[in-house]
Amino acid sequence: MDVTRSIQVRKLKRRKIGYEDLGWLFCTREGLKMAPSTVSQLFSDLRATASITERVSAHMFRHRFITLQVVARLRSLSQRGSIGVEAMTTVLSKVASLSGHSSLDSMWRYVDWAYEQLESDYNDSAKIADEALRVVEALMGDAQNNDSQLAESFSIVKEALSQLRTKSYELPSVVAHSLRGSGNKSRD
Repeated sequence: MDVTRSIQVRKLKRRKIGYEDLGWLFCTREGLKMAPSTVSQLFSDLRATASITERVSAHMFRHRFITLQVVARLRSLSQRGSIGVEAMTTVLSKVASLSGHSSLDSMWRYVDWAYEQLESDYNDSAKIADEALRVVEALMGDAQNNDSQLAESFSIVKEALSQLRTKSYELPSVVAHSLRGSGNKSRD
């Protein structure tokens, strides 16, 4: 998307004196905002061309983009410790400005989806780390019989993988997530 869009913008800047890129992700050949119905039709055509039978739409693409934006910001914030309601509200405000949402209340569902994505990523990463640990342990067993220096090297790798397994894949604190509705019982 980025490459194709940047090529289109360069062409427009060469063809139209004073052309200003308005930042539309989906734009016409003239650089104007593409109509939502046109974007929907493009997704429908792409789905048919790719023989995809599952439900796919431009709106689902939008949901995914917003969710990934929240995930990226949660990962960044999680390095600083717990994520409070204020920080999460700031994240949602920034993402809402990108997506055109006017209400932050409608953005909290993306926090739910972001945590689901983070949990899935955590589980995938943990499985990979566990498999790598099993391979290193098997190699250590072979190396102990033949080469003590190699066995020692594998021991260092095993320790590093063990630390990586427990430290790098921690999920961000859910303080903001769990407190969001505590002041307003009428939600959800």
